[in-house]
Amino acid sequence: MKSHVSSSLKNLESRGLIERIQSADNKKHIEIVLLNKADRIIEDGIKAQKEFAKIALDGLTVEAMIWISAIIISFGCYLPVTLFSKTKPKVGLLMIPKICAYMWIIAMGLQLLF
Repeated sequence: MKSHVSSSLKNLESRGLIERIQSADNKKHIEIVLLNKADRIIEDGIKAQKEFAKIALDGLTVEAMIWISAIIISFGCYLPVTLFSKTKPKVGLLMIPKICAYMWIIAMGLQLLF
């Protein structure tokens, strides 16, 4: 994976989209800065994401959107816990909204059954 990241960064840098700035204090610390040339690509990407979301969500009921929201909240809270729990133990507090989202999903499911 490291070589793929390195080659991708080299590609973006050669195209003038990013700049890598190496820390004077720590040779392993490299800051990656987006350059102005990348603005158009970013804007186009955001536009494409919005269009996709509009198409994907078009025609969904409010109930379906609530289900999707609960699932997104659940994943959104769990991902940082998975990634950073060893280095930042307080991130475990994000499990609270995740559990609430699960309870919400269960409650909605029970309403459909009865």
